[in-house]
Amino acid sequence: MAEESQYVTLVEVKKMLEREQEERGEDLTFEQDLALTHSQKYAKLDTKLAENMIHELVQLEKVPDYIAFKMADILPSHPDDVRALFAKERFTLDDSDIKEILSVMKKYL
Repeated sequence: MAEESQYVTLVEVKKMLEREQEERGEDLTFEQDLALTHSQKYAKLDTKLAENMIHELVQLEKVPDYIAFKMADILPSHPDDVRALFAKERFTLDDSDIKEILSVMKKYL
């Protein structure tokens, strides 16, 4: 049976790897150690704030789950940053959509 995939934020990755490091001691694999270092450096929100942000972003009509999770990691603060995250989508955001997204982002920054 195939595993069900789920999205996780960078802060969740950080918590998982720190918990794994505590259980194992210092025996993380090279890749896990790199991921832990990266998450410690770039995870900016705590878990609860990230979850609340994602929940609020997903409520917006044009924000799919995977982009909401990416926004919680990147924390875009400029309209061009938001446009870049939606560059591969089959639709374009108008200025009102971008303002709505950025207003949600400002609540958590």
